[in-house]
Amino acid sequence: MRHLAPPRIRWGRLCAVVVLALCLWPAAARAHSTTFAVYSKYEATTSGRSVAFVFALDKAAVLSLLERDAHLKLAPEALADHRGFFSAYLFQRFFVSNNGVACSHPDQLGRFFWDDPTKRVVAVTKFTCPDDLSQLTIRSLVTHDMPIPHEMVGDLQHGQSLERSFFAGDNVEAHVDLAALPAPGVDKRDTRKRAKFSYAAVPDKERRYQSLAEGELGVPLDGRGHARFGQTLGHFIGQGVLHIFTGYDHVLFIITLLFGVGSWKRLAMIVTSFTAAHSITLALSTLGLVTVPSRIIEPLIAVTVLVVAVDAVLRPQKSARVAITFAFGLIHGFGLSNVLRALGLSGRDLLPALLGFNLGVELGQLAIVTPLFPLVLLLRSRQPIYGRARNVLCGGVAVVAVFWIVMRVSEAFTG
Repeated sequence: MRHLAPPRIRWGRLCAVVVLALCLWPAAARAHSTTFAVYSKYEATTSGRSVAFVFALDKAAVLSLLERDAHLKLAPEALADHRGFFSAYLFQRFFVSNNGVACSHPDQLGRFFWDDPTKRVVAVTKFTCPDDLSQLTIRSLVTHDMPIPHEMVGDLQHGQSLERSFFAGDNVEAHVDLAALPAPGVDKRDTRKRAKFSYAAVPDKERRYQSLAEGELGVPLDGRGHARFGQTLGHFIGQGVLHIFTGYDHVLFIITLLFGVGSWKRLAMIVTSFTAAHSITLALSTLGLVTVPSRIIEPLIAVTVLVVAVDAVLRPQKSARVAITFAFGLIHGFGLSNVLRALGLSGRDLLPALLGFNLGVELGQLAIVTPLFPLVLLLRSRQPIYGRARNVLCGGVAVVAVFWIVMRVSEAFTG
């Protein structure tokens, strides 16, 4: 039976295949799936029989679209010259109807430009319906058909109420019964001050593109409302879970940590430390109280993955340290906040989004740790299989982390 490979060789080969797959998987190069980490948004506002839409679109997705379909490689500042092209693209993929009857739109967008303060491509238009607004249906394939497909988040403000919709995957339509929307108490404080753009996600800030909606509709607006708490909470729980499973750097960090833990008690201490730390910086950064540019945070996250992987190989008998895990968790929290900050959530929408996303992240982490840690404990009892598997896996993770560091530092200097 000596011609058969011993178990330890099979374990080593298996781990090597897993690591190699991670290295060669194109999506892993950026560590986060673009279909999740990228968001576009519209702010819709009703007035009479019209609905104004202000789209705040992801720059990379729009520029990639122009390069693919119009064979144009542009700087963002030159986007305004191609309003006609993007008007045709958007109106072939974005539709509004009222009571089953299609609403009309102009031949071209009212405005199409790069907004440097918000780092977004902004497109403005208006749909006018033949009857009084009642049962609206909004259908969007705008972000689905881009070279970087991603989610569209829509806020429809009707008087003092706001309805939030999400367009992702097969979910391409939103049905809004305007008469059934909850009506918050009328609050007209500082309504005209909302015209100033602000992309910082801080509490009590109104929607960023109010002035553009007013200009498109031709009337001043003073309605204000907020998305439903439960709807936003539930959506962002799912987004938090998805982010962990598509955030490959976070996944590898968590998995590698397991090799420095020898008991369930120690695991609870490490997980609690990491959770507390990233929850703190996730909240601080999303609220706009403490922010660190992504060009700094993303390389640092890769460094934390490298440090944990190398430590597991060089000091196999040492347990993962709670203090170090806490420090690294602070860094990961800033990275996690990029998703919520990119949405520009504000006011009452911010609290359920923050709570839901953080809860989803924890659920995702538990879904990874719970089935894997018993396997790690089982391997620990089978030396030297455990040692070989640990060295191969952690060594491969270290190689991937070095690749991420080089790539992200390079992007920070060139982007």
